[in-house]
Amino acid sequence: MRDIEDVDAWLHTPEMRERLEAADAWMAANPPAETDLDALARRLETQAEG
Repeated sequence: MRDIEDVDAWLHTPEMRERLEAADAWMAANPPAETDLDALARRLETQAEG
């Protein structure tokens, strides 16, 4: 038997296991990509203008 510290117990709940599995699936389907910072800045400016 292994004891889990109270501070870490939330990581071992069924809900968190599902969330972590979903995060793993998302990461597998969305690999890192280079960001076009100029395009991002334009998009953010457009959103800020409303």
